[in-house]
Amino acid sequence: MELREAATAQIEKMTDKKITALPYELRDALYKQGSIVPLDIVEQLSLANLYGWMAYEIYDDALDGDGGHASIPCGNFFLRSLTEIYAGLATHAPEIKKLFADTMDRVDNANAWEQKYCRLEVHDTPLCELPDFGDYRTLADRSIGHAMGPLAELLFAGYGTDSEEYKNCESFFRHYLIARQLHDDAHDWVDDLLHRRVNSVAALVLTRFKEKYSEDGTTPNAAIAIILPQLRKIFWEGIIDEAVNTIISHIAQARRTRQKSSLLDRVDFMESELRKLESGAQHAIKERNEALVFLSDYMA
Repeated sequence: MELREAATAQIEKMTDKKITALPYELRDALYKQGSIVPLDIVEQLSLANLYGWMAYEIYDDALDGDGGHASIPCGNFFLRSLTEIYAGLATHAPEIKKLFADTMDRVDNANAWEQKYCRLEVHDTPLCELPDFGDYRTLADRSIGHAMGPLAELLFAGYGTDSEEYKNCESFFRHYLIARQLHDDAHDWVDDLLHRRVNSVAALVLTRFKEKYSEDGTTPNAAIAIILPQLRKIFWEGIIDEAVNTIISHIAQARRTRQKSSLLDRVDFMESELRKLESGAQHAIKERNEALVFLSDYMA
């Protein structure tokens, strides 16, 4: 009883309700295409999305060292509940079993990679080896569980994993999740660095810092906190533009993928979420302009 009460309290604190509505949004799209997914299946997928989101946030806080360890029993409860739902659904659509296993593998592999390559030791300086995020697929894989509900729903509706609609849906989420994580990283990179975490944007800032100061052989071998003013300056003078352009690019790719899908495009699937990210990117450029004015006045 105590664990269930704690889990209920965790759910009540949840701020992002959108993720639980995705199966309903996709059901509307399927209905317009003449495919009907039973409402009880959609309700189970929605509940599974909720459990998955809660487990993700708890484990993410714990992995980041943000004091989430006390909530791990709740995270385990949500993960068990999620697993039970998908095990039950797999009896009706066997392909769901593989979808669940593959999705969990992607999440676990992404978290393992991050723990191995994106954590600084106490003695590390800007001269240390930095993680290579490549095409940012790892960013999507960390939270690809958010796509599992809609993908499972497509399997129930008869769309196989080789179908264009299934591939378009998976691609849409990959680009959306990359854009979303880059957006978050652009806001959190300073706090993450101070807690010895190197997120995707911090990696860009530190790489540019090393390049800039190695040109004249004066790269300071100092603690992150000491060189933070120089890092902020690099961020506002160039990295923010690179991050925003990449975010906008992935939003555009998500929309292009959606347009290729007669199913998703019919309901402008998750358009409100894409617009939020666009608005955030535009606001970041405004902040950039204000920061550059401040830096110009400060350095004058």
